[in-house]
Amino acid sequence: MPLKGLTKYFNPLAWTSFSRSGWVQPEGSVPAYIHEARVFNVNMVNWTVDVSTIFDRKQLLDLQVSSPYMNPNQGEGIYCVPEVGSKCLVCIPSDGPPPFVLAFIMPMVTQQLPDTGEDTDEKSGYTYAGGRKRGKPGDIVMRGRDGNFMLLHRGGVAQFGSGPLAQRICIPLQNLVTDISQNYNHFNGACSLNWGVQDRGSKDPTAECRDTYRIYANDEFADIRVDMGYVRAPTGEPVGDAGEDSNNNQLGIGTSEQVVFEFALAKNGFETDAGEFQAKPEDVKLRIFIDRAGNMMGRWEGSVNLRVKKKLRLTVDEDITIFCKKNVSLTAEGSVKLIGKKGAEVGTGGGALALNGGGKAVAHVGSVVKVSIAIPLQVATPNGPGTVLPGQFIEGVITSGNPTILV
Repeated sequence: MPLKGLTKYFNPLAWTSFSRSGWVQPEGSVPAYIHEARVFNVNMVNWTVDVSTIFDRKQLLDLQVSSPYMNPNQGEGIYCVPEVGSKCLVCIPSDGPPPFVLAFIMPMVTQQLPDTGEDTDEKSGYTYAGGRKRGKPGDIVMRGRDGNFMLLHRGGVAQFGSGPLAQRICIPLQNLVTDISQNYNHFNGACSLNWGVQDRGSKDPTAECRDTYRIYANDEFADIRVDMGYVRAPTGEPVGDAGEDSNNNQLGIGTSEQVVFEFALAKNGFETDAGEFQAKPEDVKLRIFIDRAGNMMGRWEGSVNLRVKKKLRLTVDEDITIFCKKNVSLTAEGSVKLIGKKGAEVGTGGGALALNGGGKAVAHVGSVVKVSIAIPLQVATPNGPGTVLPGQFIEGVITSGNPTILV
């Protein structure tokens, strides 16, 4: 029946007409009408929808969708593109403007609740959840059908992502930011970070973290790369004497065990997105790598200076071998000790060995030497035995020895 004081119903659908160009109805203050409807078409160019009312099956075309806030300044506002099948409420205003979609609602769905014997808040047998996960009072949720979401939890926690393994959680307690991902890429003007799992289809997938760093922000390529985990593509060594492949093979470095760390410096040597090595091994000016057994190789194309303020102790369980193509100098303000429990060998490979800065050979084979006698010496002479008294000299010729020791 009509409202009190009114003699007939005011039904805008009864006395209004609609065309694709808009609504036409009398102006004046009449009751507004709200109808349940369902979207059956979306115009993504004009941002309008076509709907069909649920109860009287009337079609309303080209309706705009309301929003919590919108401004015509370059599309400013909060809005979404509806999908076909969405259930909505259509408002027909009372003073002449065209109808619009006021809001979207969930359809009611009946559900079969198991009898668990527990006291729960789900007793009605129907739900308006529509697939929404249970939240907490005060939570603000934005969620897409394909798993992407943004949650503003009560208590200040913000959570957003595209799935369980691609999300970030911001917690106000201690200003903690937690990232959860299966693969992680970060790019900026100075460096890039690639961290994730490779060969995911294999039985034992590998994991790698690769960082590249530019020296100048305008450089097209990076100069430094740090690779950790399963290093898929090490930079490698130059061929021949310029590289260390021969020494590495002799020592078993990086031969039988996987390389798990590499630091490399090469001018403009690394692509900045994925960090791929694009130069030649001889362009690498500094390379350090470690394999999974703990073996380590370091190659510096420049000088190295090591300064230790206190003590330096080097303990090696096996051999120490040092090769130098030029000079070796060892200077100590205190004493120098060289102790070999089974022996000590000092040689020059044919050169001279100077002791205490000496420049003359001690003696050589064939040298005539004069020796002072400190004690009586019994000698044999053609005339019979004799004695050389202390303080006298005897002469002789050196028949053997090393003539390269200088004093």
